[in-house]
Formats: sequence, structure tokens, C-alpha cells
Amino acid sequence: MGTITCVPCRIRCEDITKAKDGISTSQVLFKLRQSAADIASDGGQKRASLLVKSGGFAVKNFAVSNQGPVDEFYRQETCVGEGGFGTVRKAIHMATEVYRAIKTIAKSSGTADRLLEEVEIMRVCDHPHVVRVVESFQDYRNLYVVMELCEGGELFDKIVQCGTLSEITAANCVRQMLLAVNYLHQNHIIHRDLKPQNWLLASDQDLDKASLKLIDFGLSRRWQPGVCLTSKVGTPSYAAPELVSGKYTELVDVWSLGVICYALLSGELPFGGQTVSMVLKEIQQSTLNIQEGVWRQISTHAKELISLMLEKDPTRRPSAAEALRHEWSGIESDALRTTESNMNSDQMGRLKQFSRMNHLKKAAFTVVAMQLNEKKLDSLKHAFMDMDKNKDGTVSVGELRAGLVAGGVELPHDLDEMIEAADTDGSGVIDYTEFLAATLDRKHCHQENVLWIAFKKFDLDGSGAIDVRELKKLLGDGDVVEVMHLQEDNRLEHLFRQVDTNGDGKIDFEEFLVMVQAE
Repeated sequence: MGTITCVPCRIRCEDITKAKDGISTSQVLFKLRQSAADIASDGGQKRASLLVKSGGFAVKNFAVSNQGPVDEFYRQETCVGEGGFGTVRKAIHMATEVYRAIKTIAKSSGTADRLLEEVEIMRVCDHPHVVRVVESFQDYRNLYVVMELCEGGELFDKIVQCGTLSEITAANCVRQMLLAVNYLHQNHIIHRDLKPQNWLLASDQDLDKASLKLIDFGLSRRWQPGVCLTSKVGTPSYAAPELVSGKYTELVDVWSLGVICYALLSGELPFGGQTVSMVLKEIQQSTLNIQEGVWRQISTHAKELISLMLEKDPTRRPSAAEALRHEWSGIESDALRTTESNMNSDQMGRLKQFSRMNHLKKAAFTVVAMQLNEKKLDSLKHAFMDMDKNKDGTVSVGELRAGLVAGGVELPHDLDEMIEAADTDGSGVIDYTEFLAATLDRKHCHQENVLWIAFKKFDLDGSGAIDVRELKKLLGDGDVVEVMHLQEDNRLEHLFRQVDTNGDGKIDFEEFLVMVQAE
């Protein structure tokens, strides 16, 4: 693992369960659980089991699976990553010259279901620190997953390059990881392979400036509360003791983050050995070494959180939501923040405009928001995340209202109606991409190349025009309608006729363009 060495733990630490002020880690955990429970009163949104409201649409609808050859749309260039589950290459979308990353996975025997589950999980995720899936392709040999391109490379390489990180930089990284993992867990998704190689930097910047993105959901699964998983999967050095034993919950992800945190601060792994069996034995039997050497310069708060996350008894280990309440994971310096994070009156005005748009125009703005790179969305991302007080990856009505007040924005009398209209999937909260679509700078929606990508998302059969059947498939929950034997109302047909100005039964690109760009 490069300069990150596996070292057996030889020193038994007698006082890691005591902070300098005499408060035990069990008392700290109690406080974290109480704090997380108090602030989570709005509840987490459960996208994994969400039914889209009538006339609404989900972001996952636009990460479509295409039937055509991937090379007809993308020119693949240099390899930027490879592993046991496939290769990742940098690629350019030939029609728009937008760069993406394409993961190619061979359809080897017995893997088809796993591949489809991985893509489905990635399609449903909508969080600033989870890599976004743009679309997918498949042929008789491979599955191709097109994702946003993260140009900063792997966190692993940064650790090898830097050796150890400052506490502020390390805490900033750990906080971003906890935010992503908490979002997954709120939505009943467990990752099971968290390691520095599966965290990418969105841009080629220093660690204290770049945003982290979680990738590689090949071992991820949906889980049910109260039901233990049993498959022994993952990377040995980052595996929790209970995963090794074969009976575990989502808390194995917290353990893995604890291992990463340890490595960020020390440049070493907490448990190691010459063979896999030796590593696993160390994980189950050894104690932490966080007092000698480099750890003498590490703060008590940092060591306290690490000892909690690397607690062998999962009942005494904090959840991701609870770890986010720990003082150390929140020491991120204001100096790391480069943009204003309060919501402003301009964004409020855009939200008002968005709430009055028809469903097709809202969906077009949503697709545009999905295409923009991290740099263009930086201020909106920070505004969204600062308003998300319970850190579940969504913004509730109460959180948005508080964010507007903090930004000094006058609250409109119809704010609740506006928020309901912006909640395009009907989850009861504002999801990340919903917020971006509703508040992004409208200049992005006047670029024809960006709108051409949006148009192609609706043109499912590649005919060069959108028909009413395609509109219904994207702007609703057709499966639920079919199962319940419900009839579609005529709202989409009426909308279709409004946009189809020449009345030929199709919406071509020019008609789509006029509709989106109209004030």
C-alpha cells in the first residue's frame, strides 16, 4: 500500500477510554447519540423506497440505460483507474465535448444481477459527496457506466504523497466522508468497501480545497433495519471485526472510516500483518496504538473519535450521524470555505420562478443541473449543505426557512407552496439536485450544447423528437400506475400540446429550446 504500512499493534493503550477532562468515551457516545437524535427531528429521507408523487419525477429517471454502442457517443481516452471489478477511462462526449469517466465492467458469469444492482444504487444516490452517474450502456460483453469525472485522483495517492495531514485537513476529509456515508445509511444503503482508493477528489486541488466523492458501489447493498448481513466482502485492512465474523450491520462502514481517519493522521494502518489471515486476526484481537510516536502531537478529540469509530463492539460504536456530531469532525476551518454559504435573494427569486414552471421545464432544468461541473455549483452546494442541519443529505421545509432567514431574505407568504412545487419527486424534502435545479444561474439554461444533452435525455428512442409516451415515462412513476391500474390524467397531454407548437405530435429540439429559454 505504498508508504501506508501495515503495522501490528504492540502497545496496549490503557487510557484511550478516558479524555483529559475525565469523561469516558461511553459518556461521549451517549452525548453524541442524544445530540444526533435531537437534531434529526425532521427525519431522514428514504429515497430507496420512495414512490414518486403524481405528476412528479425522480432524478434517477435521467441516468438512463442506453441500447446503442458507447463508442458512438463517447471517445474514450486514458485509463484513470482499474481494479478487480473493471477499468475506468477518461472520455469525451463527442456531441458536447464534455469530459466524463467511463467504468467498463465485464459481464462475466454470475455477475449480471450484481452489476445491475450497483448501477441502480448509483442512479438513486443524489449527494454532493457521492459520484453522480450520468448514464449507462451495455453490449453482449460489457456494462459501461458513465459518471462525472473527478480530476483530482484518489485520496490514497494524496495520502502517499503527503504522508500525514494536518488535523484541520484530515477532519475536513473525514467530515465529507461521514456526510456521504450518513446519506447512504439514511437511505438504507451499505457500502462495504470504504477505503482511500474509493474516495476521489472532484478537482485537481489540494486536499483542503477539493471536494471528496465516493465511488465503486460494486459491493454495496440495500439493507433493512434490524436485519444483519452475513457476506464476508470488502478489503481486509478496512474490515470491521463483526464483518470478519459474518454478522453485521451498516456500522461496518463507520469502522472503515475510522481506519481511514487513523491513516490520514498517522500515515499507517491500525491493524496489519504479513498475510490476510494475520490482518484479520489483528483486527479481532489487537488494541489501538494511538499514544506513541506521531500520536503524541494529535489532539485528544481526534483520538477520542478514532477510538469510538474503531470500537470492536458495534453497539458501542457511533453511527455516521452520531460521529458527525463529534467536536473533532466539525473543526473544519472557516479558512477552507471560499464561497458565501447563505442563501440570497437572487436564489430565492429563481426558486420562485422554478415553482411556477411546467413539469417538462422543471425536468429540463434538473438535467442541466446534473450536467454542470463542481466549480460552477460550488456556492449552491455550500448553501445546501449549510442548511442541512441534520446532515441527512436533504433540506426540509424548516431548514430552508431557517436558511433564508440567516441569509436575510424576506420570506414570501407562499413559501410552503413554492417548496412543494420544487420538491419534484414528492419526498417531502428538497433533494440536492432539486435545489440546484431550482436555484442555479439561468445563464446555464441558455447554452444550446447543454440543452441538447437535456433534450436527448427525453428522446429515449433516439428519433430526434420527443413523443408523449416518452414524456410520460420520464415525468412520473409508470410502474406504480400500471400495477395499481390507474389511468394517467390529461395533464401531460395538455402540457405536450402546449410545447408542440406546430401540432405534429412531436416535440423537436427547436420547440424544446423555445420552451426552456422562455422567461
